[in-house]
Amino acid sequence: LIGDTLATIAGGGRWKLADVIPLGIMIRQPSGLFVKNDSKHKTFADLLADAKNNELKVAILGFGSADEILIGQINAMGHKFRMVPFASPGERYASILGGHADVLIEQAGDVRSFLDSKQMRPLAFFADAPAPAFPGIPLVKDSGFPIIINQFRSIVVRAGTDPKHVATLAAAIEKAGRSPDFVKL
Repeated sequence: LIGDTLATIAGGGRWKLADVIPLGIMIRQPSGLFVKNDSKHKTFADLLADAKNNELKVAILGFGSADEILIGQINAMGHKFRMVPFASPGERYASILGGHADVLIEQAGDVRSFLDSKQMRPLAFFADAPAPAFPGIPLVKDSGFPIIINQFRSIVVRAGTDPKHVATLAAAIEKAGRSPDFVKL
């Protein structure tokens, strides 16, 4: 289960929270706004200023996702971001690199190879505290948008699973999550 999926569950999707039993959260990371490395938008302030006067395309996961909620809140404050949904992560990333979208909503870990290779760079994070790997990148909340969405990846099982199996699986997931090799990632 990922944060985006949870948003659809809470919003009346096909599944309900009562349909699953959480076993453990494996990854936590904030969503961020990313641009192509040579983008004309050098800062989050640049992006916002441009979006006041011009419609900018933002690559999102899809309508009904946490991405739509984030951009909807920014647009409600007078900005002009046109949401362009891409169900495939590769399509979202290609839209930025190919110049078909101006900005991307994603988590830094998911675009790490593009960040490491200097093809993309972050402009801002939807977090309550600076990202340790990106201490100089601003937080969206500091620009007047009270938006914080820390995405997560968790492992769940179907409701009704034998409690003994749930306990065994949860213990194994906790052990794996605390292992030095996993923590390094």
